[in-house]
Amino acid sequence: MNVWRKLPRSVRGVAAIGGGTIAGQLIVLGVTPILSRLYPTAAFGGYAVVTAVATAVTPSAALKLDAALVIPAAEDTARRLTRLALAAGVASGILVAAAMALIQALSDSVGWDGIPFAPLWAGATVVLGSGFSTLTQAALRYKAYRVVAQRVPVQATAVACAQLGAAALSPSATGLIGANVVGRAFGFLPLLRVVRPLLRGTRLGGYKQALREFWRMPAIMTPSTLINDLSRQLPIIFFAAWFGASLTGEMSVAQRVVLLPLAVVGEAVARVFVAETASRMREGTGRITPYYLRLSLALAACGTATATAVITLGPWLCPIVLGEDWQACGYFAQALAVSAAAALVGSPLSQIYTLLQSPAAMAMAGIRLAIIGSAAAIIYATQMAAIAACWTFAIAQALHYLIYWLGGLGLAKRYDARQSA
Repeated sequence: MNVWRKLPRSVRGVAAIGGGTIAGQLIVLGVTPILSRLYPTAAFGGYAVVTAVATAVTPSAALKLDAALVIPAAEDTARRLTRLALAAGVASGILVAAAMALIQALSDSVGWDGIPFAPLWAGATVVLGSGFSTLTQAALRYKAYRVVAQRVPVQATAVACAQLGAAALSPSATGLIGANVVGRAFGFLPLLRVVRPLLRGTRLGGYKQALREFWRMPAIMTPSTLINDLSRQLPIIFFAAWFGASLTGEMSVAQRVVLLPLAVVGEAVARVFVAETASRMREGTGRITPYYLRLSLALAACGTATATAVITLGPWLCPIVLGEDWQACGYFAQALAVSAAAALVGSPLSQIYTLLQSPAAMAMAGIRLAIIGSAAAIIYATQMAAIAACWTFAIAQALHYLIYWLGGLGLAKRYDARQSA
């Protein structure tokens, strides 16, 4: 305990937030085998597609004004940004609901057409997710690291309990989605205690000045974030439209089981990579390319071992862990293990784009969208079966991470060359 207290506050904050995030993800992972026995596969499919639409939009719903909350010195400016971010989140939720309703009216087959009020559920999820992100940034402004660390496990626990309870009333997609919305609302409770100063009234006017000062957030950061997150969620959205709710449910749970444990590892590695690389850059204590390559090799070895285990054991293990109704889940897990292994290398090391403030990050987001779109076009044109389609999407994701990694390596080499010149 004394050693912990002697650490710098920023280090303790990073560790606490990382631990809270990991705890929340482990709660989601731990409750999955229970929920898979309470809800049919089709319920998870409907839940997955509505959540995918919301997840694609939520990080950019506040026009990235939430990310700017920690920057201004003036409290009044921060209050205005808070209000603008919350208002943008609500507007984005309304637009998502309207767009989904319009697509449903014009299309013969969408992944959410069998779910009552699906556009409204997605819109509500966007509003809550965006608000949650905004209040989290507000808490970080006040360095309330412990509260920020608590928010994810509190929300994950509330969602899990609500979904377990909803199974008794409505073991359907609506039950999963509605419980998710209710549970997400509980995540606000730890944050509201510390962000009240930013929710107080402020002088009239000044909003245009705040937007002029932080115009890059909505103009530059929002499009790149939206493109990147949309490309991540497109496989689930396409899958739901083409293969129905049941197979989509099995693929989404396979995605949760395979990707979540590696995401926990990847997030921890990303924090270490950022801290170590930033230290080398500040202090000039060494080149970053060798460190980039050593970490890549270690992550590749871990990812290869995990993918090999999933490919070997997935079809046998998934029905045992999740229940007899989840036979196809193991075959989807085999395909997803390939993209998960690539993500374990590419995702943490992609932080180099942020560290070096490289504009190539937006180009990479566009490349990802093009690769996923091309994979979707091939699947549609050839009328692939579901498992073959999953493999195609997984290989496309792996290709993107390879390109991302190569770009990061190029950035590291150019940085070292400039430092040596």
